Amino acid sequence: MSERTLTVETRMPTDPAEPNLPPQDDSAAGENICPQCSGSGRLDGQPCPTCDGTGKVMEGIGGG
Repeated sequence: MSERTLTVETRMPTDPAEPNLPPQDDSAAGENICPQCSGSGRLDGQPCPTCDGTGKVMEGIGGG
């Protein structure tokens, strides 16, 4: 996945939602199982870098 700075203006519907957004900004996002660690929160004995060890990620839903 390429690293780029996401803003409201540059965010695409398929981009992951930024964590800790106010409700009005992430209303088109929902919690999902982390695709990298399959929800375990761990990769190779370390916290998963994708979900920071939570096993969950916020993703855009409904094309929003």
